[in-house]
Amino acid sequence: EGLHYAGVALALNVIVKERLWRQPPVVSQAAVPFVNFMWTDFEEPNGFKPIPAYKGKEGSSVSPIQVVVVQPSRECWRIVCTFKSEVYTKDQVERFVGYLEESLRCLIEAPLSPTL
Repeated sequence: EGLHYAGVALALNVIVKERLWRQPPVVSQAAVPFVNFMWTDFEEPNGFKPIPAYKGKEGSSVSPIQVVVVQPSRECWRIVCTFKSEVYTKDQVERFVGYLEESLRCLIEAPLSPTL
């Protein structure tokens, strides 16, 4: 609460970079959202070059909603969202997508604006 868009992005970066997340209990995995960041280190240490492969397996979660951020190339990021149709209506999914689009737009165009 009280952060601006750039602050939220920075806080999320710290959580991911420092691995400050925790795994949900096995018995409740089907009841909580699943968020996964799949990035690639594109440096070439000792002459080895990473070759990322986008396999499209992001949609196989037991969670009611799954958000996966994929980095298929150095300059490209993708957000893949999967919703369980028995949990979320089409209107709820469209509302989520609208909020996500608005948040990304604000992060790019007005990063110091307060979040809602």
